[in-house]
Amino acid sequence: MSIALERPVVDRPPSSPRPLRVLLVTQASGGGVGRHFLDLAQELAAEGVDVTGIYAPRKLDTLFRTRLAAGNLPPMHQITMRRAIHPLDAADLWQLTQLTRRLGPFDLIHGHSSKGGALARLAASRLGIPSVYTSHAIVTLDPTLPAWQRQVYGRIERWLARRTGAVIAVSDDEAQHIGELGIDARKVHVVPNGVPAINFPAAAEARSRLGIAPDETVIGFVGRFSHQKAPEILLDAFAAAFSAMANVRLVMVGSGPLDAAVRAHADRLNLGSRALLLGDVVATDVMPAFDAFCLSSRYEAMPYVYLEALAAGLPIVSTRVGGATMCVKPDENGWLVPPENVAALSAALQSLVNDPALRARFAAASARLAADYSATQMVRQTLQVYDRVLSEHSDAARRPNFSRLE
Repeated sequence: MSIALERPVVDRPPSSPRPLRVLLVTQASGGGVGRHFLDLAQELAAEGVDVTGIYAPRKLDTLFRTRLAAGNLPPMHQITMRRAIHPLDAADLWQLTQLTRRLGPFDLIHGHSSKGGALARLAASRLGIPSVYTSHAIVTLDPTLPAWQRQVYGRIERWLARRTGAVIAVSDDEAQHIGELGIDARKVHVVPNGVPAINFPAAAEARSRLGIAPDETVIGFVGRFSHQKAPEILLDAFAAAFSAMANVRLVMVGSGPLDAAVRAHADRLNLGSRALLLGDVVATDVMPAFDAFCLSSRYEAMPYVYLEALAAGLPIVSTRVGGATMCVKPDENGWLVPPENVAALSAALQSLVNDPALRARFAAASARLAADYSATQMVRQTLQVYDRVLSEHSDAARRPNFSRLE
């Protein structure tokens, strides 16, 4: 099935007597979703939007917690939301609806992640407020999801989409998938993630802090240690290529549910000091130490780490997942390989580690591509989606309701 992909380009909604009031809601308060949520809140506020955020405090990651503590965000509030479908979801919906009433009125509600997006849209429907939804790697993208679960989640997403003004996909691949679920293509808009300007430390400084010598070649990974990100696949690929690569290190930034298993796997592979697992540190403080970036995910939508790797001017080796074809151009700034293919990933890593001239060419191309993914572009495109949803909602409110005469 084909789907028309729209890319909003205008600056912002028409002016009104008061600022546009937007409520952002997320259940996922960590990783790329948490970062997007906070970045969007800050960038919208900088554009003059009156923003309020609601998030679930369970499983806050270190960076989300740090940014909350810094105190330079729009107003943020907590409610209980659980990631999986749960008998108490109805209570969480009631709590969200009541809090929205108390904090409002709002012109629009924008839900993020599967659970946050579902509850936000249901609350918006109850209150008669237009809504927008960004899934951030919609759950049905997971290739290991059983067919019956994909059908169930697909039905839920279609039902919710009928109560949604717009669905934002963060990559062309995700938009295509959403259309294949049977969601109205006219509601689907592609708004890629974007990052503010990043002040990276010097490469020599970053390498010195990690104890990495100037003549070592560093492959870097940033991501949750989870089934989705497949860090064990990267370890296997690195181990398989190790004997064919001279003076090389693997540096992995992140943690997650597979943390202990990943560390044990690295020990079983006898990688020793050749693999540095740093845990949760600020990725942008470490990335200048990398000579190449690798992402081994099973599925994605548009991970922020691609954009950070581009901004750092790094060659990229990635599995062919959502967002990859937008950020990684084979033989231009990196290589794409099939997911869960250790041999292909290993060969791609070898080609970069063993060819400094190729790395330099790919690095220059990545730095050029970075300009396409700014936070300014992301927020402007998001504002146009809001404008379209608000216009359609206003038109619908003015339209005569002839059903009352039947």
